[in-house]
Formats: sequence, C-alpha cells, structure tokens
Amino acid sequence: MLLDNEELGHQVPNRPLRQRLLPYSCYAMLILYGPQVQSIITDITRRYDQISVFKTRTPAQLIWSLSPIDSTKQGVVVRVAGIETQTVKGWLKETLSGLEGLVGMDVYRRAFP
Repeated sequence: MLLDNEELGHQVPNRPLRQRLLPYSCYAMLILYGPQVQSIITDITRRYDQISVFKTRTPAQLIWSLSPIDSTKQGVVVRVAGIETQTVKGWLKETLSGLEGLVGMDVYRRAFP
C-alpha cells in the first residue's frame, strides 16, 4: 500500500494508535499449544471454519481470529478484540471452558468468576 507519495504531494495522516483501533478497547491474545489443549484447539478451529466474513455498516461487538503456529496443528494463536471488556471476558470464559478440568475449578473460577 502506498502511504506516502512525495511526487504527488499526498501523505496519509499519522493517527494515534487509539484512534486506529476504535471502536475496540479490549484485546486478548492466546497461545494454545500441546496435547493437553488439543480438544480446545479442535473446537475453536471448528468454530473458526464456520465464520463468514462480510462487510457491515456497524462494527461487531467482538471479533476474533485464529492462526496455526506450525504445520503440525499442535498449536494456535487466537486474537480477540471487543468493544467492552466483559464481552471479551465472556467469550474467553466460554471458549476456554475446557481448561477448568486442567487447572482446577478454583483457579478457573478466579480467572472467570
């Protein structure tokens, strides 16, 4: 993408990061890797494969993406952005519910009351 073209005298204005990320104000990035989280990886990959992306007039309350770490599919990076913190936290609680059995109910409920 051509951001500066001095010959034509055009320059894209430099906006602060906060303005560029609007309307989202809460962000999360997860790295899930290994055999203990394979069921979560499988579930979230299935959900991601069902997403349809289309242009809308208003931004979604929450958006998320999934990227494999390597070709073995043992790990993924999940990025989440939401307009409100509670929206992101609720999505994480639902998506990571399989961790409750791994870390224990007390630890999981402290993270997601």
